[in-house]
Amino acid sequence: MEEPQERKDCPESLQDLCICYCMNNLDVLTASMERFFAENEDVSASFSFLFGNRMLDYYSSSIIPTPENQIYVNQLLQNSQLCSQLSLKRRNMYTIENLEELSNNKLRSLDVYCSEYADARERETVGLIVEKNIGNLTSVRIAQDWEDGLTTGLLNVLAGIDYDTDSSQINLMKVSQGDMEGAADLMAKGFDAVSDEKVKKWDDSLEDEAGSGDMPSNTKYQPFKVEAMEYDVESASGSSEQHLSVAPNLKFLSYEQVSTPFAPNFEPASSFGWFYLLFSRIFEINHNIHSFSLMSIISHPIGWFLSMPHLSTLQNLQSLTLSFEHIPMFAAVSNELEIPYVENFFENLPALKSLRHLSITYFLSDPDDNLDEDWTLFTPDQVTLFLEAVKKMPQIKSLDVSGTNLHQIIRHEGHVACRDHCMPGFVGRQFEFIGLFNTEACSHKFIPALKVSGNSSIEQLLVALWSLHINGWLISNVLRQIAEWLTDNHPSQQVTESLIEGYLNYLRRIGDLDIKEDGSTIKNVYFYFLKGLYLLLKKPDGQRAFTTIQRRLLIEKLMVVCHNMSTADIPRGDNNQRQRNMMKIFILKVFHNLPKDSIFQYPYRFETYIRVLVELFLSPAVNHVQMLCLVVLHNACRYSQECKEIAGGKMELVETLLMYLVNEIQGQWRIGSEIVQKVWSILWTLTDDVESNCVLFVKHAGIDVSKVYINLHQEDKALIRKISGAMSNVAEHKHLKEDLLTEELVKLFRDLLHVTGDNGETDVSSHAAAYLIMLAADGPESWTIDEPSSDVVLQEIDHVITHNWNIQQSRGVRFRTLKPILKQIQNVNTPVAQLWGAWLVCNLVIVNPMMYCKMVIKENGLDIINKALEADNLRSDTSEILNTTLNICRADQP
Repeated sequence: MEEPQERKDCPESLQDLCICYCMNNLDVLTASMERFFAENEDVSASFSFLFGNRMLDYYSSSIIPTPENQIYVNQLLQNSQLCSQLSLKRRNMYTIENLEELSNNKLRSLDVYCSEYADARERETVGLIVEKNIGNLTSVRIAQDWEDGLTTGLLNVLAGIDYDTDSSQINLMKVSQGDMEGAADLMAKGFDAVSDEKVKKWDDSLEDEAGSGDMPSNTKYQPFKVEAMEYDVESASGSSEQHLSVAPNLKFLSYEQVSTPFAPNFEPASSFGWFYLLFSRIFEINHNIHSFSLMSIISHPIGWFLSMPHLSTLQNLQSLTLSFEHIPMFAAVSNELEIPYVENFFENLPALKSLRHLSITYFLSDPDDNLDEDWTLFTPDQVTLFLEAVKKMPQIKSLDVSGTNLHQIIRHEGHVACRDHCMPGFVGRQFEFIGLFNTEACSHKFIPALKVSGNSSIEQLLVALWSLHINGWLISNVLRQIAEWLTDNHPSQQVTESLIEGYLNYLRRIGDLDIKEDGSTIKNVYFYFLKGLYLLLKKPDGQRAFTTIQRRLLIEKLMVVCHNMSTADIPRGDNNQRQRNMMKIFILKVFHNLPKDSIFQYPYRFETYIRVLVELFLSPAVNHVQMLCLVVLHNACRYSQECKEIAGGKMELVETLLMYLVNEIQGQWRIGSEIVQKVWSILWTLTDDVESNCVLFVKHAGIDVSKVYINLHQEDKALIRKISGAMSNVAEHKHLKEDLLTEELVKLFRDLLHVTGDNGETDVSSHAAAYLIMLAADGPESWTIDEPSSDVVLQEIDHVITHNWNIQQSRGVRFRTLKPILKQIQNVNTPVAQLWGAWLVCNLVIVNPMMYCKMVIKENGLDIINKALEADNLRSDTSEILNTTLNICRADQP
C-alpha cells in the first residue's frame, strides 16, 4: 500500500483567532468596546461589516448560549451598524430585544428557521426585520418546520402583501391546464396591486452576495459561479415598463419545507395553493433573482414553476434548484394544489435563457409505499420534452436529476455497450457537473461531465455530499452509503481529505432544523453523519489528516451538535430511542478519539466541552451512553490540574455529580452500579490536590453522601476504595478538618482500616489511614472529639501498617505528587505519621522506581529523608524504611 504523504497543515489566520477569541470572551470584547466608545466621539465605524458579519456568524453557529453571556450579547448588539448578514437558524441565540436591535442594521442576507415553537412576538419581530430591510436584502433563506404563521408572513412581505394577511384570505383560483393566458389573468386577479407606499425605489446598488444557492461550492466541486447581470425587464403583457419590485435587490432566494400543517391528514387541508401562489407573486414582481432553491414536501415544484405565465421574464435566473421529498402524509396531488398547471411544462424550460445550473431532484421517504407512477416518475412524454429542452439550452453547464427518471438523459441508443459518449444528442457538449445519485445512470463510464454525483463509487458519493444538501432524505442516503463504504474500505489520503472537507461543509450548515426529533429525515442525517465521522477517525490516518483549522471547526461544531442532541424536546412514547442512543454513542466516541490538546488548548473551549458532556450525561439515555459519557468526562478532568479546577468549580461538576448521587440515594433515579463507580472515580480525580474542589465537595453534602454509600455498599470494595480515596484527598486540607473530625466518621474510617481486597489489596486501608493521619497529625491538642482519642487511633494505624501491609505489593493508585506524604516524614511530633509517610514513599519507589524516584528527587524528597534520619528520636522501623528509599533512589540516578 502506498505510504501516505504528510499533509501540509494550514494554521489559523490572525482574523480567525481574533474572532474566535472575541466571541468566546464576550466580557473582554464588550469592556474594550466601552473603553473605545468613551474615548471616541465617532463610533459609527467601530466594526467593519465583514468583521461584524463573521463575529455574529461564529456566534450563531459555534457558540452555546448561556445566561452569563446574554448580558454581553445585549451590549454587543447595541451597535446599530454591526452587521449586514444575519442567521437565525438556531433558536434561543438571541432574545426578542436582540432581534429588535438587529433589525436596525442594513441587512443584506437573512437565514431564518421557522420553528413550530416560535411564539407570536418572535414571529412579529422576525417579520419586522424583513420589513425594515426589504430594500436591502439580496439573499433570503427560509426553512419551514411545521410552523406556518411566520412562513406565510415572510413570504407575504417578499410578495408585497401585508405581513399578517392570513393564507386563507389569498384568492386561490382554479385554472384549467394548458390555459396559460387565462392563468395569467386569473393569477393577476388573485393578488392586490402593490400599494405605492409599500414600494420604494432604491437607487443605491448593493454588492452581490457571494455564493450560488445550493450548488456544490467547494474548490473541488464548484461547477459555476453566479455572475452579476444587467437586464431591462419587459412585462408579461409586452410593455417595456419596468416592474417595481418590493425587494429590488433580492438575488438569492432559498426555501426548505421540512413539514407543514397544510396537509391532507391535518386541518386546514382545503388547499395548498397559497404556498406556490406566494412564490409566483414574488417572481411576478421581482425579475432580478439570480438563484432560486425550493425543497417541497407537498408536490414536486417543477410543474408549478415552469407553468408560471411570467416565466419568460426571469432572464436573470442562473441557478434553479427544485426538489421534492415525497412524504405520504403531506403530499398532495395536482388537483388539490389549485394552481396554474401545464402538462407539457418542460416545453417552457428554454425560456430561462440565462440558466446555467438546473437541479430537479426527488426522493421517496418510504420506497415500500404502493404508489401510482405519477407520484414518483415523470411520464415518458415529459422525459422526452425535458431532453429536448436541455438540448436547446447550451448555456447549462450543471445539471442534477438525482432520484428522478430524468436520468434517461444518460443512456445508449438500443442495447449498445458503454463504449463512448453516453449522452445521445449531446455529442461534443461537456458539462461541469451532472448529478445522478440514486439513479442507474451513474454507472455509465463515459458521462460528459467533469464531476458526477452518484452511488457507483466513493468519488461520486463525495460529489453528492456537496451537492444534495437541499433534500434531507437524499443527503441522508449519501451519508449512509459513505458510512457503509468506510466500514469495509480503507480510504486513500485524497479520499480522506475530501471526506473531511465534505463533513465539515455539512457541519457548517447545522442549525436547530437539524435536531428535529419527530422527523426521521434529520434524525437519519445525524445518525449516518456521526457514524461516518467516527469510522473515519478510527482509520489509521484519520486524525492526522485534519489540519489545525479543521480540528477547531470539527470540535466547535460537534459541541453544538452534542448540545442540540441533549436539549432537544423528545416526545413521549418516542419510537426511535435506540437510534438516538446510537447517535450519542457515536458522538462520544468521536470526542474520545479527537486530539485532546485541540480541545483543551483554550479554557473557554474546555468549559464548553464539559458543559455539553454534562448535558448529554443528564439527558435521557441508556446506561451504556451515560457510562461512555462519564469515561470521556473523566479523561477530560485528568488532563491537567487547571482542567480539574475549571470542571469542578466553574462548570459545577462536583455539585452536579453529588446531586446525581443524592437523587440515586433518594430513589428518584435508577443508576447502574458501574455508573456509580465512575461518578466516584471522577470525584476522586477532581478532589486530588485541588483545594477549591474539596471545599465544594464538603459544601454540597459530599461527606454525608460518602457516609451513606459506605454504609450501603460495604461489600463493594472497589466502590469503597474510590470513596475513601476522595475523602482522604479532602482531609489533606486543614481548614476542612472541622467537618471531617466527627465521632461517626472516625469510627467509620477505623473500620475501613481493616478492609482488604479479594487478593489482599490494602488500598482502602491505606486511604483510611491517610484520612485519619491527616486529622491526627497535628497532635492531641487539635483532636477535638472525646472518643476515641488520637492516641488510640494512631496505635491502630501503627498496628495495621506493621502487621497488615505488604511493602512489596503494587497499589492501584497513581500519585501526581508526593508532597503531602513527604510532609508527614518531617512530622517529628507524630511518629506514626512519620512511619506512614516513610512506608508509602518506600512502597512506591520499590514498585515503580522509574516514575517515583524522579518524583522524590524533584520534590526535594532526598533532603527531607536525610534530615529525618538525623533526628535522635526517629523510630528504628521508620529509619530502616527511609534508608531503603534512599538506596533505591540513588541507584536509579544516572
